[in-house]
Amino acid sequence: MMKQLLIVFLLISNTCAAQVNNILSADAKNFYTKAMPLVKPGVKNMVENMGMHFSNHTINVDSLLEQLKHKKELARFTPHELKGIIVLIMVQASDNADMRIKQLVTHTASDNGENNTAAQTDLIIQNKSQIAANANLVMNNIAINKEEILRSFK
Repeated sequence: MMKQLLIVFLLISNTCAAQVNNILSADAKNFYTKAMPLVKPGVKNMVENMGMHFSNHTINVDSLLEQLKHKKELARFTPHELKGIIVLIMVQASDNADMRIKQLVTHTASDNGENNTAAQTDLIIQNKSQIAANANLVMNNIAINKEEILRSFK
């Protein structure tokens, strides 16, 4: 079974035109790991739900920031702190994309491959690369006040 899975994975990776050009920074992952236990349950649920949504869609950081400004759960946060929440959403979306790719590969192994799966995987990989690039940009933007943002989540 493992040999079949490896063969299917190699076939999918050869047919995919996209590759992950940008990798989520360790700084963003560490920020996510430290922040998620601190955020309130309502905000945590929102991050997880939006992360699920954006794992299949592109993220426009400016539009997302405007959208978050109008959410009543986030009314107490400054725009700089909201950028911290955007990083959480993007890391969650990246994690969800990883899980989706694993599901597609497993599904392909059990169904002996499909062309549609390769196209879906290609799209997810492109989106994951864009998420990583955006997350790294936002993370660089908030890097100076990272600890202050973490304190605001308490």
